[in-house]
Amino acid sequence: MKKIVRIVVVILLLTGLLFAGVAFARNFSSGGGITAYTLFHVTGGSMEPTVSLGSLAVVKRVGADELAAGDIITYYSREYGSITTHRIIEVNPDFDNTGRTGYRTQGDANATPDKKTIFSEDVVGRVIKVIPAVGKAVHFFQANFIWVAGAFLTIGTLALSRK
Repeated sequence: MKKIVRIVVVILLLTGLLFAGVAFARNFSSGGGITAYTLFHVTGGSMEPTVSLGSLAVVKRVGADELAAGDIITYYSREYGSITTHRIIEVNPDFDNTGRTGYRTQGDANATPDKKTIFSEDVVGRVIKVIPAVGKAVHFFQANFIWVAGAFLTIGTLALSRK
C-alpha cells in the first residue's frame, strides 16, 4: 500500500512540474512575463559577437527615459512582425514633433542601421544579461516538452515501482 501511495504522490508532483513547465514554455515563447524580467531565445546572428546565436537574453522592462544610445534592447519589430534584439544607436525624445520617443537601432554585425524607427511602446526592455548557448537548451525543452515530460514521468514511475 505504501508503494502505491508513493507512486501516486510522485505522479502528482511530476504532473505539477509538467504544468509549471508548460506555463514557463508559454511565457518564454510569447515574451510575456509576470515579473519585470523576460527570457528570449536569440535566433539570429545580427548581434554577433556580443549576443551569440542560441543565447538566452534576460530582458528587463524599463521606462523610455531609462534607455540611452549604446543599450541593447528587445523590441517588437513592425517591419518584420517579430521580436528583435538590437543596439540603440540614437535616441530621439520627440520623434517628428509627435511627442513619442523614437530609437534608431542596429545589429552589431550589421553594416547599416535598421530601416524603421522603433518607438517606446514597441520596446519590451533592456537586455541585462546574455547567457551563451542556454537558449538552445531551453528552446529544445520547449519544442519537445511533451516528450521530455513523458520521459521523466515514465522514468520516475519505473524507478519508484522497483523499490
